[in-house]
Amino acid sequence: MQGFLLFREGRWSFRRKIPVELRRYFNGSDQIWRSLKTAVKADALIPWRDWSAKTDRVFQFLKSSAPDEMKLAYIASEISPSRNTVLNAPPSPAVGLSVSKLIEKFIAFKKPVWTSLKSRQENEFNLGLFVDIMGDMKLAKIDYETIEAYRDKLSQLPANHTRFKKYKTKTAQELIAMPETEKDMPKAENTNKHLGFFSTMLSFAVQRQFMTYNPATGINLKSVGTEIIHASGHKLKYTNDDLQHLIQLLRWRPDCPAQFYVPLIGIFTGCRRGEICQL
Repeated sequence: MQGFLLFREGRWSFRRKIPVELRRYFNGSDQIWRSLKTAVKADALIPWRDWSAKTDRVFQFLKSSAPDEMKLAYIASEISPSRNTVLNAPPSPAVGLSVSKLIEKFIAFKKPVWTSLKSRQENEFNLGLFVDIMGDMKLAKIDYETIEAYRDKLSQLPANHTRFKKYKTKTAQELIAMPETEKDMPKAENTNKHLGFFSTMLSFAVQRQFMTYNPATGINLKSVGTEIIHASGHKLKYTNDDLQHLIQLLRWRPDCPAQFYVPLIGIFTGCRRGEICQL
């Protein structure tokens, strides 16, 4: 939603609400206000559109999985601090909180909205797999490498390992260690389903500021062990890890803004380099 164009104190102003999940980057402020410095509505429309587009870019980038330090730098480059918009330090992870404790908090939070016992049992099972496989880790220790390792181990769990008698007496670690010739290998969709449950819980952790970001975002089994070819020109696509690495290397330079904006616009829009530079 674009920002509002408001007339107050003899001047037109831009106002836009900050999404609830992003207010932690603005010291809890719920709105961005900017004076457009004109009493003529026609003259106010151009800066109003600029602020609408600018806040669109900022909000979209803040919802990405980039590090918080980069997000704060991006806000500073796009939206200078004001009495309504104050940059906040990155929230600290909940010190000492473990995955099992997070599962308890998540289940307690979701329980009122689940319409059946099956929903709760399905979540408890899928979330508990992480503890069975990776151990009861502290949230502060979970990063992209942790989730990738978890994904790879999930892909080695036998399909329907809770149903067949030959699997029921073995632990998760023993099932993973079994030779592939002795077990029914799961489909990628099953592994991604398990990851989806865990990613949903980590998003809850970010919302409650137990974690600073969700490292399970975009990490699945679609491209693992396969070569993804672009339909035109037979070029390899960037992986999620490639994009994360690229974003982390970007640095804002006032004398050369293109080095910061061109890669970001390319990532989020898919436009060609020449098209972006013309903007």
